[in-house]
Amino acid sequence: MLLACLLADTLILTSPTTPGRDKKAAERLRRWAIAHGGPMVGEDINSFGNQLLGASAGLLARSPEEIIRTDMKLYEAGGYHFFISKAEVTDLMKLSEYLSTLRAAMIALRDKRGLDFAMLVVTDVVTLPSR
Repeated sequence: MLLACLLADTLILTSPTTPGRDKKAAERLRRWAIAHGGPMVGEDINSFGNQLLGASAGLLARSPEEIIRTDMKLYEAGGYHFFISKAEVTDLMKLSEYLSTLRAAMIALRDKRGLDFAMLVVTDVVTLPSR
């Protein structure tokens, strides 16, 4: 459990704010998890972390409305009213399967709130590019 929390919080130890002591702790926790028949038997930190982030950041596990609303901020600038939402995924290649439902959810929410436009920023939490 501690290892899962550490890997999720540090994006599998790749976050620029990950201190060296977290990397050492992750290695120690990994050894303990294997020695005691824990969830990492046959796994390394990267494979376990990718499975962990995949389970929490997947698009399939949430409705389009939930994805849009989870990290949504309302703004007013230049006389325009809009929202920007952020979604995290583990595989940007699978995003195309969800674009039409995400677009429909964004349009519905934009219209319901009487906004000028809406934007969704999608970040791959494994490789970290945004689209």
